[in-house]
Amino acid sequence: MPGLAEAGYLTNETLFQLTEQPRRLAVIGGGPIGAEMAQTFARLGTDVTIFMRDDSFLPKEDREAAAVVEAAFRRDGVQFLYGADLREVMLTETGKVLHYQQAGQSGQLEVDAILVSIGRVPNVESLNLEAAGVAYTERGVTVDDTLRTSNPHIFAAGDVALKYQFTHMADAATRIVLQNALFPGPKKKLSNLVVPGRPTPTRRWPMWACTPTKPKPRGSPMKSSASH
Repeated sequence: MPGLAEAGYLTNETLFQLTEQPRRLAVIGGGPIGAEMAQTFARLGTDVTIFMRDDSFLPKEDREAAAVVEAAFRRDGVQFLYGADLREVMLTETGKVLHYQQAGQSGQLEVDAILVSIGRVPNVESLNLEAAGVAYTERGVTVDDTLRTSNPHIFAAGDVALKYQFTHMADAATRIVLQNALFPGPKKKLSNLVVPGRPTPTRRWPMWACTPTKPKPRGSPMKSSASH
């Protein structure tokens, strides 16, 4: 984005190096990390605005649960800008101005800090994986259900190989790799895991792989509900 590097921005790592609380914070991205930080700063008194290019907050979560969280965020004072196409950032004497297009209209918002939270990209290009016969794409290392790569002697786990980039998923996948790579016998499969997880705003909710928009175990009845 033009002007973003010059204006300066935060990530989920550099955010924790702040020595002063920003009075106004823009969060680019409506995923779990951005959501957690947005509510945290809002609860501390910062004016927080979340920018999203599409119309979905927490897009990978159950829609009913995400709506409950959004309502809680709004009560905490978090503002949402859906369908906002950010065009540039300008550094001024009083802050950082984000220029955007929304529903065909131009808008701008001045803030003191910008948190970029739009996901991570695996850094594998410098590993020379081609020499080892390990296939990969722009999304990371390609693995099968046992976490074996295209080289049968090499396994991969963690953010570089998984769809869900969370600590508990990396831990579970690493346990599978250790079992499959070092011990004989039947191989463990990633698809057999039922891993509970949840984004961690103050109003927390548990999440399992079984929701109305995700597969459920064969023969299992399903009920869904969400509450404040």
